[in-house]
Amino acid sequence: MNRIFFLFILTSLFSTIFAETIDIPAEKNKLIVNINTGFHPPISDILDKLSEEAFNQIGMKTKFQLLPAERSVKLVAQGIDDAECCRIVKIMEQYYPELIPVNESLYDVTFSAFVKDPTIKIAHWNDLQPYNVGVVKGYKITVVKAKEVNPEKLIILDNANSMMNMLDLGRIDIAILGFEDGLDIIQKLGIKGIKVQEPPLLQKPLHIMLNNKHKHLSKPLEISIKQMKKEGTLKDLTDKILNQY
Repeated sequence: MNRIFFLFILTSLFSTIFAETIDIPAEKNKLIVNINTGFHPPISDILDKLSEEAFNQIGMKTKFQLLPAERSVKLVAQGIDDAECCRIVKIMEQYYPELIPVNESLYDVTFSAFVKDPTIKIAHWNDLQPYNVGVVKGYKITVVKAKEVNPEKLIILDNANSMMNMLDLGRIDIAILGFEDGLDIIQKLGIKGIKVQEPPLLQKPLHIMLNNKHKHLSKPLEISIKQMKKEGTLKDLTDKILNQY
């Protein structure tokens, strides 16, 4: 009898310990998670691989698609798609409070000022005040920060390619965009003479945002991403992709 009781206690103890490991969702291997992003390569390529690995570790498959930044998050908020990769949590709490964040960040994004006029020097947000500034509608943090500064003219565009073309044509003085995204767009469009300013204006951690129907995935994904960081998987995948550019 004492032996049976001991085994019961031991089983309960192991159950408690392993309860802190990743809890594989019940819909394992049945659900393909549709993930949107508003970022451009190479950041979108990085987020694709990182999110794929995070979901794979909890037994789920992903389908990753690039969309205009505003549409990307709206489709997730409406429940048409399942997750957005990735966003700044505090901004999403303000505009899309119904979305559920994964508490562990997946990637740190850097936003920078791009200029064509070599006499323009931007080191802080307040340096934007005397200029015509372009931002992309879906990148909420840049829209909010630019509005706070109140530049000479603020133009909010639907996509980053249009913004870089306007900068090239002199219709705006400064374009605010993700560092890696901006460099990639300049190269692909064949634009000459646009330079990125140092230091960057902003660096923030990005988090996967889930539609409310998938809120039960938040904790397993948090644990998954923590393990990826501990094992060096996040850094290895990121470096591998960046080395291709």
